Amino acid sequence: MPELFRHDVKNAELKNPITFRSTRRVPGNVPYVVDNLWEWTRPEEFPSRRNCICVSPNPELARLAGGAIDGAIYKVEIKPPYKLAQISVPDAREHSEVKTLPKLLLNSLGKDWLNSSAEVKSSISLLWAPVLTKEEVAELFNNDLLSSFKDGIQKYLLKKVLYSYIPSSHFDRPKWGFSIPLKQWMKKDLKGYINDYLSEDVINRYGIVKANEVQKMLKLFEMPQYEYLYNRIWALAVLHQFFCKRQRW
Repeated sequence: MPELFRHDVKNAELKNPITFRSTRRVPGNVPYVVDNLWEWTRPEEFPSRRNCICVSPNPELARLAGGAIDGAIYKVEIKPPYKLAQISVPDAREHSEVKTLPKLLLNSLGKDWLNSSAEVKSSISLLWAPVLTKEEVAELFNNDLLSSFKDGIQKYLLKKVLYSYIPSSHFDRPKWGFSIPLKQWMKKDLKGYINDYLSEDVINRYGIVKANEVQKMLKLFEMPQYEYLYNRIWALAVLHQFFCKRQRW
């Protein structure tokens, strides 16, 4: 583990080794609205800055980042298990989004909200409340003003915030379908289903296809170069399941 330092009140080193902070802390270095948007877009597997202990890789940066009056620098010991996350600036207050996100939010609202009711204004103002949860921010974004159009783009603000973390090329494209891993399932979880409805007994009972040809197809399907047969096998299995359930033939 790398050496880590922190500027804090005197005798803070007596807290070593530091453990997980169970309570959320109200941010003192960034606006509440920025903190809320950061928490809303934080991936679940990433540690939350609200429960973190801020440290620096050297004493000089620790002194710059620290805010304690008459404080002291000490070497931090961290008790495992722990997660480390490094930001791209010496302190969160210097992040570019501290200025851009509030402006982006106000810009996306346009001028319509100025003439809205007190109830709507109050709901929007909650974005500036301290330490909102991801769910609370998401609920606020269901507000009509926050999810409205701007420059012909639906949910303009939501997309702008999202683009800060994920390339826009992943989303600015036509919708398309997706396929399920059916052939993999047919070789594992659905193998029993296939064997039940394509058994020689079931196939001979209805006489739609030749049992020996189906068995040959099933053997070929086990080889990687013949996995393309999965659609035919699946169709036959579903067809014979239908016959078995209906018992019409």
